[in-house]
Formats: sequence, structure tokens, C-alpha cells
Amino acid sequence: MRVLVREPIAEAGVALLRERFDVDVDTDSALEDVIDRYDGIVIRSATKLTRDLIDRATRLKVIGRAGVGVDNVDVDAATRRGIVVANAPESTVVSAAEQTIGLIVALARNIPQAHAALKGGRWERSRWSGIELAGKSLGVIGFGRIGQQVARRAIGLGMTVLAYDPFVGSERFRELGVERAETLDALLGGADVITLHSPLTDETHCLIDRETIARMRDGARLVNAARGALVDEEALVEALRSGKLAGAALDVFSAEPYEGPLLELEQVVVTPHLAASTDEAQDRAGLIIAEQVVAALDGGIVSNAVNIPVVDQADLEVLGPFIPLASQLGRIDTLVNCAAIYPRRPILEITDAEWDASNGVNIKGTYHMMVAAVRHMQSQAPKAEVRGRIVNLTSVDAFKAHPQNAHYAATKAAVVSLTRSFAHHAAKDGILVNSVAPAGMATEKAKALGFLEELAKASPLGRGAEPTEIAEWVLMTGGPKNTYMTGENVIVSGGYIYA
Repeated sequence: MRVLVREPIAEAGVALLRERFDVDVDTDSALEDVIDRYDGIVIRSATKLTRDLIDRATRLKVIGRAGVGVDNVDVDAATRRGIVVANAPESTVVSAAEQTIGLIVALARNIPQAHAALKGGRWERSRWSGIELAGKSLGVIGFGRIGQQVARRAIGLGMTVLAYDPFVGSERFRELGVERAETLDALLGGADVITLHSPLTDETHCLIDRETIARMRDGARLVNAARGALVDEEALVEALRSGKLAGAALDVFSAEPYEGPLLELEQVVVTPHLAASTDEAQDRAGLIIAEQVVAALDGGIVSNAVNIPVVDQADLEVLGPFIPLASQLGRIDTLVNCAAIYPRRPILEITDAEWDASNGVNIKGTYHMMVAAVRHMQSQAPKAEVRGRIVNLTSVDAFKAHPQNAHYAATKAAVVSLTRSFAHHAAKDGILVNSVAPAGMATEKAKALGFLEELAKASPLGRGAEPTEIAEWVLMTGGPKNTYMTGENVIVSGGYIYA
């Protein structure tokens, strides 16, 4: 297999890749001319992997982003092609948190301005008087890894910290001694300094605009070392010029290199996207992403994948020992015969009680069982026979995903995720997947709620009418109260997954 290292990473990471694959370090060639030659690619933030480039990458199986953000990758396009996208989220946490604290201190004490004045021969003590941070309130928008590390350090400076993140549980806030803001408005109106640590999504684009700035305290200060597009820069310039905000410290911009009006304002501290630019962070990012690429191309667990289910360490400790067992069960309980697979015994059984209490762990276990079954199929049949076959995957009735169930929304999302994840795994080996809705979900209410449409989008071939419609072999899931017969090659019967 061949891997392209498109942007510089740590030598240790390149060396790890070269132990397993043919590696080209090429930062100059036109990417559209060479990307179809590689099974894996490693990038940082400068390379933009658009839908057009991904469509040209006919061999590509994994995209490794040596850093945190993946907004320079069309993840949806990669997902539809069965390409794993992985990043290195832990690599830059400390560096980004320290950069943020540095910007906060520099902004509070006007350090860059005073430095420039003295370098220019001007002794301006009174002009650059600042404020103390002790006793001030810091508002953290986005309380993930970096936001939490910023909070720890700010508390050490004597600041009171409140944070807003609807996806983090209350217990984590209490553990760190941070007040949880129930709404974004509560944080905006309660902080002297606001720092941004949210990912860039459609919902967070221009999160800080004229309306949110108007809800901030008069004289507040804004810090952004996350993503430039989180801030409406035109609105920020207006707020600084009017005096609504006392200052801003920015490490990122909507377009880089930045040459806009923020550079003209003396109350603005700027750095050229340096949050992750430490020797330690770059070494970690390069090595971590190399490990992720190796795992993806060798069929291992890609723990930092952003477009397939991520099994966290706690779950992995529980599920890990069962993965070899699943492979052995697949070896014992499946029989490959030409183009058909005849069931012998179930490779997974879920009781009624477990089914009723399913909460995501079963979903992850099912996913690994299904992957193990496919691997066994591939090991027993010539590669030429396996490639290009089609799997009809039914998972709609599984995990209580029924419109009348109290947890319909959550279980619907879980089932769609399971279907998408299995489709992606299969696509890496040229196996195409479509999804089938059995009778239990073929209701007007289910259609109205959009389940079938979402399931179709999760499968590269869309949704078929019958399980045996176009399949050469089939994997199916079913609930304890369901029994389906689909011909000679597949049986699904109450709570079992047959292959």
C-alpha cells in the first residue's frame, strides 16, 4: 500500500509509516494529478480535500489529519466513499490551552503594544496600563479538551470560570470547579473575558456576531484561538471601534493569511495561527496520526476516526476481549459456499431484557460482530469473489427503533450510525451496501419521521425493497419478536445476527 505525506509531520511518524507502507513525502505535486495513486494521505491544515479531489481518489481508504480540526476535509464526501477520516485531537491540547492563556494575559496587560512601543524608542508606561485577571470572570464557550485545560489554568490565575457546552455533563463542570452556564446568553452577560473553543460547524459559524456581541458586557474582551470563522470579523471591528468591546486577542482568522482591518486596531492582539505550533505538539500529532493511518490500513481499530463510531477507552476495555472471540465465532458459525453464505448458528444473541434496555453498548458490540463476520467471509473466499458483492443490511427494527418507542429519536440515530459505519467498513474492501426496511418500519409514521430517508442516505446504494433484491450475500439484524425468512442464503430470527 502507498501513503502520501502531503504536509510535514514529525520524522517519527514518517518512520512508522515507512515500516509498513511505501511512503512519498510530496508537498509540491498537483494533488489532483497524484491522489489516485495512494491508499492513505496525511495532511495538516493547509491542504483542502474537497469533494472533487476525494472523488478522484479511487484507491483512498484513510485521510489522516495531523491536528484537531477537520473542516479542511469534505467529511461527507469521504464518508460516502467509505474513506475513514481520522485526526489527532489530543496532540495540541496543551499547546492550544497555553496559547489561549498567553493571549488572555497579553490582552489584559497590553504586552505586545508596550513591547512594540519600547522597541520603537517610546517609553509609554501610562498609555499601556492594563487590568488584573485575578477576580475577573472568564467565559469559556466550548468545554471540550482544550476548554477544560484553559479553565484549569485560568483558575490558577485567580479567575472565576463559567463555561457553556450543552454536550458536557454537569459532573465534569463540578469536578473542575467551573460554573455551568445553562444558556449562551447567560455566559455572554456574565463574563469579563470570553474565549472560544467550539468546533466549526454550520451551527457555530459566526457564533460571535452583532447580536451576540450586543449581549456581552460593555468593555468585555474576546479571545479566539479555535477557528476564525466562529467570529464575524466585520461585527468585531465595529464593536472595537465603538468601544463596546475593550479588546480582542486572535490567533485565527476567517481567511489566512489575514490582511484585514483588525490589524489596524491597537486594542487587538494577533498571532499567525500559532496555537498548535510547538515542537511537542507537532511531534505528538505526527506520531498519533501515523498510528491511526496504520490502524486503518491494517484493519485495526481507528480510535480517532471522526466518521465511524469511536469506541472510547472505557468501552474498549469492556469490548476489546470480545473482538477476537467474535472472529472465532464467525469462523465456527459461518460457512462460505460459492456466492452464498448459509447460516448454522447465531453469532450474537440478545435477550428480551437486554433488548429493552439497549443503550448503545449493544450497538457497538453488534458493529464489531458484523465486522468480524465480514472479515471471516473474506478470509474464506478468494478476493476476486468477495470484491463487488452487495450486502443488504436491515437494522431498522433493531434496538427498539420504532416511532412509538419513547426513545425513538436516540435509537433512530444509533441505528443510522450503525448502518453507515458498517457500510463504510465494507466499502474499504469493495463491498457495496444497501439498506432494507422490514415490515415493522414500513409505516406512514416512520416515513413521516424521516427514518427511511436517513437510512437510505447512510447506505451507498440507498434502500432496497426486499432483502434479497440485489444481494449475493446478506447480513441482517432482527429483534426478539421478529422473524424473517429471505431465501436460502439468510435467516434472521429473534435477536440473532446470522451470516
